[in-house]
Amino acid sequence: MKRIYVLLAVLFSVGLSYAQNDYLTGEGDGLNGEYWKGATNFDEIEGSDFWNKRPQGTVAVKMFERVEPTIDFEWGDGNPFDDTNEDFAFCCKWKGYLLAPATGTYTFDMTHWDDGFWFSIWDLSDLDSPLAHDEYWNTWGWDKPEWIVDVDLERGKFYKIEVRHYENEFGSHARFAWYCDEFSTMTEVVPQSQLYTQLPDPTSVNNMQSESVQVTSKDNGILIKGLNGEPVSVCNMVGSVVYSAQPVVNAVPVNLPAGLYIVKVGTKSTKVLVK
Repeated sequence: MKRIYVLLAVLFSVGLSYAQNDYLTGEGDGLNGEYWKGATNFDEIEGSDFWNKRPQGTVAVKMFERVEPTIDFEWGDGNPFDDTNEDFAFCCKWKGYLLAPATGTYTFDMTHWDDGFWFSIWDLSDLDSPLAHDEYWNTWGWDKPEWIVDVDLERGKFYKIEVRHYENEFGSHARFAWYCDEFSTMTEVVPQSQLYTQLPDPTSVNNMQSESVQVTSKDNGILIKGLNGEPVSVCNMVGSVVYSAQPVVNAVPVNLPAGLYIVKVGTKSTKVLVK
């Protein structure tokens, strides 16, 4: 009997840990993309290791900007500009924020990349020192198995990211992918749901108090009442998700330290102050 109790306790704790680390799907719109043509180092002068079909000192020109849902491109011998020129000498830059769907060690996979890449990820509390950084572009190559970046991330937390692509000549592709054994058995393209051009704007929330759902402040947290099966999430003012559950019926208390929070129920949202 004692063994049964021990087994049940273990199973309960495993199930609890799994539930607390369920995949948190975001509502991202993608990343801001910049596309430059004529050289491979944006608006800076190239070094001497670049090929000799353009004058030394050539500087790239920005052609356009657009929001990209993901980074998964197969340009082949073409380019992002849909013109008839050869594919040599262009570069791309994608910037924004990433919402970690689970707590764990992430491997960012840049192995399907031609010719070079640059990648950094920052904690929002320290934008001077990246959590992880890697790049390969001084000596040209492509599709290297060692082009991976490992970093520990927390579920529901936003991180700033920047990814760059360098194309020298002959064939081009870029695939920003990841792997985390908390939710995946294989490498996959980082999905749009987890990529944001901007952090959630706390000034753009709606007022739910006239709806059936009521959000009130209480000692050490908030109380959300009138729920009818909607998903619920709470994030702080820097965009980190501090609570999520779905679906929820009736009422749910959420313990929180003092501060200002955004509560989202379904498509509605509101701000609440915990004193």
